[in-house]
Amino acid sequence: MKTILVPTDFSKNAENALLFAVLLAQKENTKLILHHSFQVPVVITEIPYDILREEKEELYKASEQKLKTQAVVIEHAGLKSYRFNICEGSPGETIVEAAKENQADMIIMGTKGADSVGDSFFGTTATYVMEHADCPVMAIPEGYRFDTPVKTITYATNYHESDLEDLMKLVDFAGLFKAQVNVLHISTSKLKPSEEHDLMDNFKDRVNKKITYPFLSFQLMHGDDVEEKLETFIAEGGTNILVMSTHKRNFFERLFGIGTTHEMGLEIQVPIIAFHYNKKLISKPS
Repeated sequence: MKTILVPTDFSKNAENALLFAVLLAQKENTKLILHHSFQVPVVITEIPYDILREEKEELYKASEQKLKTQAVVIEHAGLKSYRFNICEGSPGETIVEAAKENQADMIIMGTKGADSVGDSFFGTTATYVMEHADCPVMAIPEGYRFDTPVKTITYATNYHESDLEDLMKLVDFAGLFKAQVNVLHISTSKLKPSEEHDLMDNFKDRVNKKITYPFLSFQLMHGDDVEEKLETFIAEGGTNILVMSTHKRNFFERLFGIGTTHEMGLEIQVPIIAFHYNKKLISKPS
């Protein structure tokens, strides 16, 4: 992992995400890019161009000064390879574009539920980035602290071919913590238990042919609702980090407790890593 993009709105939650990015960068001597986007809070046609330009310059300078303050955390950790990325535009779009332009290997950001102040950045923006980014995105829930070691990382699989690619990348990440990688499938089908186990064994064989990682396990669970089963699994201490490959926006919104007034979502309280969903590799093992 060479480059990590860390979006920030200078909130406590953003600082928390930065702390984990720093921890990760220390393990691999990774370059960090602190990203912030601003928007001029006026309608452009309402003010002269010169005044608008001055306003943008002021916002840029203010953003730069705040980023310098956050960079103290990076330098205190002994890291020297970092830079700032400041631009004008909507948070989600600029994060995705910055990650692409800088060839980021991962985006690490915070998230908040819909009932939290500032969820426009850390709620809907996080799900937008997960949906559109080409690189893996790690979203850290509000209030989560890395007080305990990362011992178990769970990859939720549907046996897609693209899951094999994701797992090859994931074991490199997990190896930094010497963490157990648990490959989990939650079955909602009406297949016989023997058929379910055959599917899992088939996928397990394919994984083991491509991946040699000493801390790799496989788990099969049953449930009518995948999100609720995951919530229970995590609440019972099943994993420190959840990993998956899906870019369905409503799925992530439910996991992070971002719902409507009619249906509030679930609230997964561990970090989630979303891999880019490769639609060309979606076939399941026969």
